[in-house]
Amino acid sequence: MSIRALVRLSPPLLGVFTVACGGGYGSDSTGPTPAIAIQVNPPSVVLLPGQRGDITIVLTRTNYSGSVEFFIEGNVPAGVSGSFSQAQLPNGTVSTTLRLTAAADAQAAAGTVVVRARGSGVTDQTATITVLIAATGSSDL
Repeated sequence: MSIRALVRLSPPLLGVFTVACGGGYGSDSTGPTPAIAIQVNPPSVVLLPGQRGDITIVLTRTNYSGSVEFFIEGNVPAGVSGSFSQAQLPNGTVSTTLRLTAAADAQAAAGTVVVRARGSGVTDQTATITVLIAATGSSDL
């Protein structure tokens, strides 16, 4: 085959190759947007001084396989502390538990705990938990 014949064949072959690779006009190379979402259960908790309560946090990943880290924020009542069973969830893990504990000397109060989930390259997500510290001997439980 001569060079002249090869030059005549090249443009159609390149066009077929470009279309097969998705490089033609109008193609979308970005793909689906990765995202995360969280749900808390239960969304509220009533604690007596010295008592603790567990909240399950369920993580949903959409087109995202990275790890997700959890933080506690918000207007937490004085004397209440929180900790996660796992503060960072690797891919494949879909839930963690937030344990809220009221100090033995915690005063009756109400507030909110905001759980923030953060992953690299996705928008942070938050969920709010209402927390009530009941007076000792309260029948509101």
